[in-house]
Amino acid sequence: MLQIPTAALLRHNGGWAVYTVEDDSARLRPVKLGQRAGLIVQITEGLSAGTRVITHPGDAVSDGTPVQTR
Repeated sequence: MLQIPTAALLRHNGGWAVYTVEDDSARLRPVKLGQRAGLIVQITEGLSAGTRVITHPGDAVSDGTPVQTR
């Protein structure tokens, strides 16, 4: 079961999405949610295990924004 922090989720085209980190850039990916438990949500489609997601992306992040991993 794949889980991520709810702080990584954002609304997108009537559904949900997250920003992932790919080749040092932010990439918007639509996802489908499963069960929620407090600050964690299950992802049923759209991500695979080991994919890095951006939590609290803010307004400065968009698809293609360069990012640095901390």
